Amino acid sequence: MTTLYFEASDEDDLRKTGFSKDGKHQNPQIFIGLLVGLGGYAIGYDIFEGNTYEGHTLIPFLEKISRKFNLDKLVIVADAGLLSNENRCNYHILHCVPWLEFLAIELFNFR
Repeated sequence: MTTLYFEASDEDDLRKTGFSKDGKHQNPQIFIGLLVGLGGYAIGYDIFEGNTYEGHTLIPFLEKISRKFNLDKLVIVADAGLLSNENRCNYHILHCVPWLEFLAIELFNFR
C-alpha cells in the first residue's frame, strides 16, 4: 500500500484528504495496493479512498486479489503499520492459512 496525492484541492468519490506521510494534509489522496509476480512485474492492483486508515486496507486487498487471481500462496512485504498483529491474526483466523508469510520491513533502519 502506498498513497498518491494530487496537486488539487477538490475531493471526489475517491480522492479524499487524510493522513499524509508526505505532509500533504491539505491535498486529496488515494491508497494503492499492488500485487507483483515472482519476477517483480505488476499483475494486479486495488485503489482505496484517501481518508481510509492504512491499516484497514490490507485484509480487503488480500481477499480481493486472492479471489480474483485464485492464489494459493502469498508472501506479503510491508512496513510494520500494515503488518500489525491485528492484521496478521485476522487474516490467519479468517482463512486458516499456515503458509502465509509476512515480512516486515523497517524502512528507516534498513542498512
